[in-house]
Amino acid sequence: MVWDEFGLALEELIRSPHRNVINEIFELQEFVEKACSPKRGHTLFIGLTHISFAQYAVNADESIKNRLETIFGRFRDFKIELSAAESEGYHLLGMQRSWTEFGKQHWEQAKERQAQLVSSCAALPLFKSLGQQLAEVSGEIYPLHPIMAAGLFALSALAQANRTALTFFRYNAEKILAESVNEHALFGEELIRLPALVDYYSKTLAEKKAHELERYQRAKGKIPSDLNTEEYESKLAILKLLLLNELLDGGKFHTNETFLSCALYDVPPTSSAAERLHSDLAWLKAAELIWKNDLTQQWTLLGDSGVDVERLIEEKLPNFTKEKDSFEKLLNDPLPLNTNMREDLFPVLGVHDLEPSPCGIVRSYEVKLLTPLIVNTLKLNNPLLSGQVYLVLAKDAEDVAQVKARILETPAANIYFWLPTAGVHSESVSYNKKEFKLGDLLCRYLALKLLLKEKTATDDVRRQLTAKWEKTRKDILQILQVLYGREGLSSGKSQILKAGTAQALACKSWYEFRGVLAEQIQALYPKEIPIRAIKLTINFYKLKPLLKHVI
Repeated sequence: MVWDEFGLALEELIRSPHRNVINEIFELQEFVEKACSPKRGHTLFIGLTHISFAQYAVNADESIKNRLETIFGRFRDFKIELSAAESEGYHLLGMQRSWTEFGKQHWEQAKERQAQLVSSCAALPLFKSLGQQLAEVSGEIYPLHPIMAAGLFALSALAQANRTALTFFRYNAEKILAESVNEHALFGEELIRLPALVDYYSKTLAEKKAHELERYQRAKGKIPSDLNTEEYESKLAILKLLLLNELLDGGKFHTNETFLSCALYDVPPTSSAAERLHSDLAWLKAAELIWKNDLTQQWTLLGDSGVDVERLIEEKLPNFTKEKDSFEKLLNDPLPLNTNMREDLFPVLGVHDLEPSPCGIVRSYEVKLLTPLIVNTLKLNNPLLSGQVYLVLAKDAEDVAQVKARILETPAANIYFWLPTAGVHSESVSYNKKEFKLGDLLCRYLALKLLLKEKTATDDVRRQLTAKWEKTRKDILQILQVLYGREGLSSGKSQILKAGTAQALACKSWYEFRGVLAEQIQALYPKEIPIRAIKLTINFYKLKPLLKHVI
């Protein structure tokens, strides 16, 4: 006797106010003891649950929990573990159709094309869990493309109908069997690919995701109907995939070019067979029907056709560009927008504590921005600071040479200069064939933040603005890693000089620099007096307000 969803029956029993839970559990226990115990002629009772009996009664009375634990002792529990392919349900699709002898003969001749399909799909995170089972799965689900099969299971979750995928063959058998097949090229044109999901389940999509479907239909209506059938269908297939990316589990269906070329052509995007994909993407982008997230590399349907997001950014840039060559002013501006940017991109600025010295004294250093031209009279003016670090905003090689000369002339002290060896203008990125240096990127960051604060943008425009801000932020941080980070120190594109010296410090990261800083500061206090008491260290910088009050 097999009782499927036995756990569900237990839940219903415990929840029902009209049933005598204890009595029914006793009856079950009595049945198990009498029917299942005899050594000969016994009944094998299998109850399928997801958790132990007692766990179903987590919110029930203690007496019910105890009774369930007692009866659970009459059972022998064992786990049923499925392979990755079985847990996804692919094997259930394969059980719904069979091969004829004629089909088996041509199947053997299609191994090469099947291997190409498997190789293309293996590059997708969607099938990472399947590993070596992907080849077996591709055969079990034929004539479904593996991405189509994954889409069916994802649609089941969307439609909240677990059997959506399992009834696909049954409900669409007539249409599937009427499809023409090139018997010499299986795993080709006859495969049912993911875009077909939109046609097979248009009613479900209309009920569950009407707004997204409407956006797709508007985009579809802007593809000229006088294109030849092949051109029209290839562009439409891309729109369908981008629609499904929004409807299904976006965490798995990444609509980058690797995914699109696999879903449509079973090849990597660099293959010559994917040239049609690239030309279609370019056409759809020029027609303002789709856009690409530069950070994630994913293509998305463009809902608000006609809104030029780059133009919106350009209109906001004049609020900031007058300061783009004065990074210090741009970053130190007290306006909330600028302050938030400084805290986001330059968290290292400000006062920091070193590790306590052997005598328990905690000393501090400060990190500040410094714009050339600089003077050679810099010194530690704050008696509560033991060190000063400047991130030097030298623009070019000429600035760098001037700064190095001034550093050498500066009296020796625990003052340090983190200097990009070719200047901050030496690093840049390119957007739409236009070069952006650090100042340009900082202004772009602020312009995008200003646009995102406004309430007038539609959801689709906000998605684009957010994507562009995330990309801009990532590029700024990457440049800062070169100018003032580990990458620059390791590559020689930045260096740290101490006041009064011309030799760069031998360190390759902020962590190493802090160690050098602590060592050189501690060398100034060879005979410091131990002040550490139990659970007590003294931080002179934090005592500053108290000292002022005492004085």
